[in-house]
Amino acid sequence: MARILVIKLGALGDFVQAFAPFAALRRCHADDHITLLTTAPFVALARASPWFDEVRVDTRPRWTDLAGVRRLRDRLRGFDVIYDLQTSGRTSRYFRLAGKPRFSGIAKGALLRHANPWRDAMHTRARQRDQLKVAGLRDVPDPDLDWLTADSATVPDVGPEPFALLVPGAAPHRPAKRWPVQRFAELAVRLQARGLRP
Repeated sequence: MARILVIKLGALGDFVQAFAPFAALRRCHADDHITLLTTAPFVALARASPWFDEVRVDTRPRWTDLAGVRRLRDRLRGFDVIYDLQTSGRTSRYFRLAGKPRFSGIAKGALLRHANPWRDAMHTRARQRDQLKVAGLRDVPDPDLDWLTADSATVPDVGPEPFALLVPGAAPHRPAKRWPVQRFAELAVRLQARGLRP
């Protein structure tokens, strides 16, 4: 049994857009032990999903915090393959901290490096699929999401009518990603007209 590490730190929209790669990796590594490295806000969601055997928290220590970096290094060691779906400058450094295993990401020197020159212009989902293709995973279909409603204790009681959940917001340092309040209001009115309670 191989030990697989998947790295996806956040944010919420990016985490959700990684569901298809998560499911594809679970299918590809059905008999292997898959660990997810993520940040604290996504631990419960990741543990509820059918894709991971273990979930570890990345506290993202500062590079000057030597004790924290050593703890991170210890969390990254011992894996046969690492799939870096975060593909940031920070997580590219994890390649070296992990001891340079088989690594799918953008880290220089990685065996399964995603070096597509257009990657930054690609939509997240297309970019992840292209990255996984380099790693040998060609089939990344949309995942089954029934597990999200399987435990009624985790789903708020919204009544019998169909509803749509709107999650407005974006990272404070990404103002260009914010949608105007008026647009959310217009969307809510359209959803209501189609029989969905926003």
